[in-house]
Amino acid sequence: MPIDRETQEQLTNLQVQLSDFDERLEFAERRTQAIRHQNFVDNFLSGLTDLGALGFISSHLDWKHRASPPNPKSGFQRIFADTDNSGHLTSRNSSGSEIDLEYVDADAIAAVEGEATLVLSGDVKVVASGKFFEAADFRLDSATELTLDASGDIAITQSYHRVDTLSDAGTGNLDGMTGGNDGAILLIRPENDGRTVIVRHNQNAANAKNILLAGDDSATLAGISDYIMFIYDVNLDTNGAWIEISRSTEASAYFDADAIAAVEGEATLDLTGDVSIAVGKSLAVDTINEKGSGTGVTIDSVLLKDGLVDGMDVAAHLNAYNGSFFEPMTFVITSNGTTITGTLDKNPTGDLTEVFSDGYTTMSSGATVTLIAGSATVPKKNYIYVLQSNKGVLVASDSDWPTTVEHIKVAEVIVQTAALVQSDGILANRNWDDHAQETDGMGHHLDAWKRLRWEHAAYQSGSAVTWSGSGTAALDLAISAGQAYQMHLHIIAAFDTTDPDNVYVVNQPAPNQYTATANIETIVVDSDNDSLANRYYNLVIWNSISSGSEEEQVFINLPSGSYNKQSDAENDVSGYDNFTIPTDYRGYAYLVQRVTIKHSSAAGGSWTITQETDLRGTVPSIAVGGGTLAITTEFSDNAFKLFDDENPTRELAFQLSGITAGNTRVLTVQDVNGTIALSA
Repeated sequence: MPIDRETQEQLTNLQVQLSDFDERLEFAERRTQAIRHQNFVDNFLSGLTDLGALGFISSHLDWKHRASPPNPKSGFQRIFADTDNSGHLTSRNSSGSEIDLEYVDADAIAAVEGEATLVLSGDVKVVASGKFFEAADFRLDSATELTLDASGDIAITQSYHRVDTLSDAGTGNLDGMTGGNDGAILLIRPENDGRTVIVRHNQNAANAKNILLAGDDSATLAGISDYIMFIYDVNLDTNGAWIEISRSTEASAYFDADAIAAVEGEATLDLTGDVSIAVGKSLAVDTINEKGSGTGVTIDSVLLKDGLVDGMDVAAHLNAYNGSFFEPMTFVITSNGTTITGTLDKNPTGDLTEVFSDGYTTMSSGATVTLIAGSATVPKKNYIYVLQSNKGVLVASDSDWPTTVEHIKVAEVIVQTAALVQSDGILANRNWDDHAQETDGMGHHLDAWKRLRWEHAAYQSGSAVTWSGSGTAALDLAISAGQAYQMHLHIIAAFDTTDPDNVYVVNQPAPNQYTATANIETIVVDSDNDSLANRYYNLVIWNSISSGSEEEQVFINLPSGSYNKQSDAENDVSGYDNFTIPTDYRGYAYLVQRVTIKHSSAAGGSWTITQETDLRGTVPSIAVGGGTLAITTEFSDNAFKLFDDENPTRELAFQLSGITAGNTRVLTVQDVNGTIALSA
């Protein structure tokens, strides 16, 4: 329907009025918002209004990113999302200074790392598992001084302290430390180099101030360079205690048990210095190897290298014992009348060690073997041994020892029948006891050397005899230097009665035994104290051998009788000569000469040498130790004659050819004095 002009104008006016109303309404809304904003700021700053309760803040506030705004008025801070700082919330004051309110990890780390000195008033804790605190330069606060109180305590206030004695005493005992916190580390040292602090173990048991030291060993802090470090543990000693971590004193901060456990648990212990072990202690190891290739191992200046000891092949030398038992043994024979049994045992008890070139093995005591019996008239010799190829088993042979294989000789036994062995015993049993050591601890080699020394001394060279003065009133004896063996070869000094050297007359009649004289002519009686005047007699001369620097001595044995006839004396037909060397000299004395002397009392007396018999290198015909020569009691009828003691040209010879062959005739002398009448 067409609108008239008037109506159209009215509608246009109404539209203008409505537009004006909208503008007024929008202004009113903006005004209301401005009032509310001012109220928000006032209430926010005053802190008297719960903004959430008024509906101004429901759960969050949103800031639009923008560049730094103008400064707020004095007394206000302006917060905005700063586009110049990655949108971080930033606070700006009236002077234009800005603070970043939104710290992320990288920012915090960069800020802390960039801080020249970070001063914190609280604790720093790293709580996450597996995390750690790392510092290029970790320092404790400068040490402060603490003084021991009358109870021997100090009160800990930091991690590093200097400790002084009470009243500056020379020595003080530190028995307790209060102020411990779980996990706290503490380092202490003496305050004064001239005063000693002794930290003592467990003096306050179950008290929170107690000190527990490694190895239960007190620590002596004798100087300002002596330190000890602790950690506090609230779970120890009931109420907590300070536990030693380490100490710098006494070089024993690492105690015996700890050191032993550490060393024993080490697969390879590499040391650059020496290892010193106290006297009486030992180093027990299974194997010692050289450290440097080809250097060997030196023990007390003895080099062990390539199986040699100071260049000597000890193992090769020990081969000398192959075919023996290390220990002494016994081999005993028994018989039950049917079987002869030999039983081998260690002396005194235990098992034997067999020694062969392939090593050492154990042979049980009590091993037995059956011997080969002989007869009553033909005994049987048994050779008892152990073969290397059949260790631990005794073998009996009646032929001989093995000649081509290793074996241990046990015994040689001579037996008759089993019945005779049971009733009368064996004929002989020689044990081959070649052990290394006696039951008394003495070495077996000494037995061998002792046996050798029991042999007679052996002459080697020299000791030539020269007599002077024969046929005169004075005889002199000279013996040149020589050599002879005891066990070892010795030099025998020269001897000369003109020097004068004395001879010793061993068997001079009592009480003058061992009379010493340089005058042979003064020997005027025999060993039975019978006169040698106008008689023929023999003197036996022998030398001793000395091992030291002393000179050897010359000895003379007197005969037990003398002769009227020179030939009888030279042949000693009555066995008067004495070749005995006393037992005490056995092994270090040797025979030198037998000399035949004729004494004549005419013209004041003279002594004439009629014969010299060299005895050097001979063994006394009687076993040394005493006795006389065995006297022959049967002689050929032309072996000797009797001569008159006043006129030796008057002689009596014997002739037995008239006796019938096979017969012995007895000539009996009547018990009266008289003259035997003979037929023509």
